[in-house]
Amino acid sequence: MLDNIEGFLVKHQIAIILFSAMAFTPSQALASGIGTETFQPLMDLIYTVLKIAGAIIAVIGFAKLLLSFSNEQPEGRYSGVMQILTGIAMFFSDQILSSLGITF
Repeated sequence: MLDNIEGFLVKHQIAIILFSAMAFTPSQALASGIGTETFQPLMDLIYTVLKIAGAIIAVIGFAKLLLSFSNEQPEGRYSGVMQILTGIAMFFSDQILSSLGITF
């Protein structure tokens, strides 16, 4: 019973995220481009912090993945791979957002 509830909640969370991504266009998120030059240094700082944090998380995930192979821990492998993917997504977040048409 608990597995069905967790799956139900995950599906609803994904649906909410997708709906909110479709509901707000980049022009609405940026208030039609008014004052975007004011926030550009702030966005550059945020992207720099995301790149540094993503690189650190990816390196820690790679180390966790290598240690899990030596200790024969399957859950450590999964966790390491997920950390690597999260770090890569954080590192390339500005390119991912710009490819989706969201610019700051």
